[in-house]
Amino acid sequence: AVTSCVTSTSHDKQWYQRRVRGYITGLSLSSPAEECSGKTTEATSFTTECSVSYPSVGASPDVHSFIQVKEKEEKKKTADGSDTRSFLAKYWMYILPVALLLMMSMGGQ
Repeated sequence: AVTSCVTSTSHDKQWYQRRVRGYITGLSLSSPAEECSGKTTEATSFTTECSVSYPSVGASPDVHSFIQVKEKEEKKKTADGSDTRSFLAKYWMYILPVALLLMMSMGGQ
């Protein structure tokens, strides 16, 4: 704790640490005077140095160019027009219901 007589008799420094949005996350106060002598002072001016620091924003990934590269690859795949998948891989959604219906209808026999 720093008492008022310490700050009134010396040159004190204050540091404020803030978040990116401006909220204060820390406060530091420093004074060269260590303690008061017990006597009153009649100081007419104060010397205070105040510093405010914000965190530096780090590098962000370049998502836009990554998405463009992926879109180009996708267009290249569809532009080729040749589908190299097997017959079952292409038409499994049509074969599966027919197979299930056949299996259910033949289940009682």
